[in-house]
Amino acid sequence: MSNKISFKKSIAVILSFVLLFTILFPNKIHAENTKTTSDVLVEKIEDNANQLTLKGTKNGSSLILTQDKKTLKISMAGDAKLFEENSAQSFSTNANNSSETIPTPANYNVEINDIKSNEEIDATFTNIETGKSVDTLHNTTGEVTPQLVFLVPLGVIIGEALLASLIATAVAIEFGGIAYATIGAVKDKVRNDRYNHYAAKIVQGNVWIGPSLSLTQAAARLGGISIQENNVWSKNSDLAEAVAELAGGGREAFGPELQVNQKEGIFYYVHFHTWNRAGGHSFF
Repeated sequence: MSNKISFKKSIAVILSFVLLFTILFPNKIHAENTKTTSDVLVEKIEDNANQLTLKGTKNGSSLILTQDKKTLKISMAGDAKLFEENSAQSFSTNANNSSETIPTPANYNVEINDIKSNEEIDATFTNIETGKSVDTLHNTTGEVTPQLVFLVPLGVIIGEALLASLIATAVAIEFGGIAYATIGAVKDKVRNDRYNHYAAKIVQGNVWIGPSLSLTQAAARLGGISIQENNVWSKNSDLAEAVAELAGGGREAFGPELQVNQKEGIFYYVHFHTWNRAGGHSFF
């Protein structure tokens, strides 16, 4: 019971500060207003204290994605036909022939289930009216190959591009139903909070932090084998080092170190590893 209360409180701290950060510094979290992802043109329609709205267009067809910044819920609106099989091929043909189709307006709930190690997005789009769900589809390597492209509904292609842009723009998102915030947005707040350790994720080269953890929980997470679920963040270097030492069986932690081979536009944070570098990163 205490862990559940701690989890809820830590999420409340993150969300309340994210909302305050958005109100006070709205321009600091804006990405480019227009960008192209997977041949999908993504435009930022609205970005204020309450919501972020993006529009994605491919082959003349569009979807509108909205994130409620207070609840972090994601919704999408557009033509239901975009989520039918072979829609990528049929809408491409219609665009080339300039023929018109009668849209079937629909609204969708969007859940980001997970972010794979290769940055592919595992998400589910659920039609609110019919209850029918469609998942993002990839082959075993996480790539949409030319042989598979026409099997993937156009709505999924556009929707995944919109989600990628949302992740690049938003400061807080739910991954698998758990709220995470970019460390750049909330680190000053959580450093003054009573919790010492937090779950962390590396998404699109940035560090996101989620629910608070005890030292034992943080060490267990750091020593995990899943590269998407074995990162932690602590309030200072001593705490981060303690996590790495405990995860390493009491042996001296490796670090601190700054990630090498840095790339333009990618954020890096100082961190520790276990003595043999097994497991994830203990950020601070």
